[in-house]
Amino acid sequence: MFPGLARRQMDYLADSNPALRASPFRARPRGEPSVLIVEDDPAVARAIHRVLAHEPWRFRSVKSCEEARTLIATLPYFDVVVIDIHLKDGSGIEVGQELLAAGAMGEAVIFSADLGTDSEDARALGTFVHKTEGPERLRDAVRSAMERVR
Repeated sequence: MFPGLARRQMDYLADSNPALRASPFRARPRGEPSVLIVEDDPAVARAIHRVLAHEPWRFRSVKSCEEARTLIATLPYFDVVVIDIHLKDGSGIEVGQELLAAGAMGEAVIFSADLGTDSEDARALGTFVHKTEGPERLRDAVRSAMERVR
């Protein structure tokens, strides 16, 4: 059901976060498509938003793992989540796994400058776009993810 995420990992994530235990799966709303940006660098977050701004989507941004986890607890759903791997307060990969386990996202686009071992874990969450690939590649990846979800 969730490619790249073993069932026991999902169970562990749900057991470790009370918000996930309370409502582990959410129904996808039929309204306006939505994108969450999880990026700790404000300039990069603004650039991502500018690249995607002409799309008919609703946007939300958070700049830390803590903010993302707080958002998960409020029970929203995002069709696509654009996630940086390395955030100042933790791992974007873990946040992505928690969003996926909670049923809070449809697909992830990992947007990072990291090409190390973490990038392999990130690829299990969704599409990986290196920050040097340019805005068109990011836009295409998010559009493709949105098409698959919607």
